[in-house]
Amino acid sequence: TAAARLRPGQGAVRGLYSGGTLCYEAQAILRRFVDQLAANEPLPGVPRLDADRPSAGHVLLDLGADEFTVGRLHPMLDMENRIRRLEQEAQDPHVAVILLDVVLGFGAHPDPAGELAPAIAAARDLAAREGRELVVIVSVCGTAADPQGFDEQCRRLAEAGARVTTSHAVAATLAGAIAALAAGRAVGEDDIARALGLEGAAGQPAADSAPGRQGTVPPAVGSPSVPEPVRQLLAGDVAVLNFGVPAFAESLRQQGVSVVHVDWRPPAGGNARLLEALRKLKS
Repeated sequence: TAAARLRPGQGAVRGLYSGGTLCYEAQAILRRFVDQLAANEPLPGVPRLDADRPSAGHVLLDLGADEFTVGRLHPMLDMENRIRRLEQEAQDPHVAVILLDVVLGFGAHPDPAGELAPAIAAARDLAAREGRELVVIVSVCGTAADPQGFDEQCRRLAEAGARVTTSHAVAATLAGAIAALAAGRAVGEDDIARALGLEGAAGQPAADSAPGRQGTVPPAVGSPSVPEPVRQLLAGDVAVLNFGVPAFAESLRQQGVSVVHVDWRPPAGGNARLLEALRKLKS
């Protein structure tokens, strides 16, 4: 139904990821559905995109890559760069789907939905004012025990108009199916199953779901022995010296860990060109 509401020429997928792992998974899934996929951290066979250039076609960005994190926090902690890119991609009339990931837990942003939800609502409103449908799909990685509140994060993202799923593979598959339908390609159940790894390449059930094995747990693999010095270290009290990011220290304190925080920041904000200029001035 989302694909049916798209305008002619509107079918591009833009993924804005806070790290490389899910961005790689999205590439592996999306290239089953679309052509001319590009990424700034590409898998073999996927063209590399210069992140400084505007997006064109289907693009997946790892915003945790070096070119985006020089002199600033990682996007799991700092939403500013991702929100700016979300606004930029939403203005492109060719974009049909924006893919986002949200990672919860200690050491991550304390309230990602608090920043992303308003930006998602604004992006969808912008598209609606121009007569376009904009599908925003968010995969949330977390548990009920995470300090951000798993259910609350999902609820606020959904209220902003996002399609929220707890499976990134499902999110990427949905985005790919929408893009394929927008391009006039048929998408069947077999295509969905193959993208999710539920079916073998020849159209037969995958080995893990073969008759007699469905729902079974694979045999346990013996754990490697832990050297005694390591065992003693892990059995003792943990004391942490934390440099630079106060949120890491606070997360450890919330878990009862003794931590000493050092307010350190890289010279010149970590900017390589400024660091080189400072080096030349000193010499």
